[in-house]
Amino acid sequence: MRDGYESEIRIHRPKTPPKDGGSPLIVLIFGGGFFMGNCLQMGNTARALTDLYSAIVVCISYRLAPEHPWPQAHHDGWDNLLWIAANASSLGADTAAGFVLGGSSAGGNIAAVLAQKSLKENLAAPLTGLWMDVSMVFAKPENCPQEYKHLYLSYTQNEDAPGLLTKQAIQYIKSASKADGFSPDFSPVNAETPHVGMPRTFIQAAGMDMYRDDAVIYWTMLRANGVEARLKVYPGVPHGHANLYPQLKASREAKVDTLEGFGWLIGREVGRERIGEVLLEVGGKGKEGKHEGVGGGGK
Repeated sequence: MRDGYESEIRIHRPKTPPKDGGSPLIVLIFGGGFFMGNCLQMGNTARALTDLYSAIVVCISYRLAPEHPWPQAHHDGWDNLLWIAANASSLGADTAAGFVLGGSSAGGNIAAVLAQKSLKENLAAPLTGLWMDVSMVFAKPENCPQEYKHLYLSYTQNEDAPGLLTKQAIQYIKSASKADGFSPDFSPVNAETPHVGMPRTFIQAAGMDMYRDDAVIYWTMLRANGVEARLKVYPGVPHGHANLYPQLKASREAKVDTLEGFGWLIGREVGRERIGEVLLEVGGKGKEGKHEGVGGGGK
């Protein structure tokens, strides 16, 4: 990292090289409210992506609050991305075949900030896709642009929803991270010229999540600025449902949608039946010895 700190990454490679062209590069960022989690968290997602798309998947780390408050996580994310882009070929990836950045929950926020930042700063290769799962975009209601505030209802509607992300949890996250909600290093909408030129984007959201309307409004803003974007909202389930309640129909659907969405982002779409087979292969206990599903949105 920029201060000399050595950050751990995990590199997942396909068992066999792709038959048509090089391996796309996918970078995954774990969630956990900026104060918990690690780069092992997205392991099953990474393994599924290597099997489905012959991708090189890199799971990155970042330092956690409260010991390392904002903007440390976002700075570490950017330093990781700079290094990975510059060393893509040595990792076995071909960014011309696709270069996708994604994350779940806090990781999705970091991914969106970095994708927006990459339009102004020079990466060794441009991003071609962005994935965001149950992610915060507006750090607080005041952070939402005036023209969209009438749509921003979930922050109060879902403050007492079941699951991990409640009003009290968000208050702790804010106190631990000490972030500036009006900085471009914490919300992509704060950039000098936001949205225009952003890569193809796939967003997933939960209907009972306080951050549901972050997703809906951000998707609306991207499309209004000419960005190719898709949105999938799962009614009646809370933040992190895919891992908290994997038996639910919506959670099973979300896991398939995640992997199908990555195919759309890199232009190598496969059938949902094949995705289901891969989910069965990587499901259960991962190599890290704990159940993680696909998605990584649980904290």
